[in-house]
Amino acid sequence: MAEEGISFERITRIYREETGKNTLTKLEMDFYGKLNDYVEDLKSRTDEELAKDPHSSKAILLQNELRKISQKRDQIYRSRERKIVLMASAYVGGTEVDTGVLTKNERVLFEKLVEDLKNAREDVFSGEGIPMEEEVKEAPKAESEKEEPQKEEPKEEKPEEEVAVVQALEDIPPFAGIDVTYELKKEEVVTLPKKVAKILTESGKAKLLEINNP
Repeated sequence: MAEEGISFERITRIYREETGKNTLTKLEMDFYGKLNDYVEDLKSRTDEELAKDPHSSKAILLQNELRKISQKRDQIYRSRERKIVLMASAYVGGTEVDTGVLTKNERVLFEKLVEDLKNAREDVFSGEGIPMEEEVKEAPKAESEKEEPQKEEPKEEKPEEEVAVVQALEDIPPFAGIDVTYELKKEEVVTLPKKVAKILTESGKAKLLEINNP
């Protein structure tokens, strides 16, 4: 079976496969080299058409194709890169993986990741660079460094708020006060903050019965 060449349609298909599933699509070893050659050729043709007539339909179509193919190339690589990192981690953990789906460049990346992950695991499990428990114990503080017991600051007492006793002259739907929401029924007698009582009495919704001064 003849090897499929690089085309806008193929790149679009690979892009959809890579971004739509968790597994890697099998690509030929020199895929990225051929893809880069395709992009460079497309760029040359685009520049040539732009030099002739930047407003021609051919120049515009080539510009769009170049922009889209460049974006898809980057997205394909980023998607595959993430999967290769997971593949390398799984391999170091003892899981069998299929490296036959990787390109030449990706195999180099995979091998480097495997080596780095193995070295990192060996460092962790060997305890290198990790201080022993007795080494991390805090040294006793000198007499001058001992912490003095903190004195509790006296709490500032909040002044009591001036209040008023009012009687509702009608049903008053829920309204927001300073800290709470009020809802009064006609003839109901309640104690309210003076500011709230003043609003109700001035609007004719309640009458003042008494003011309490703390």
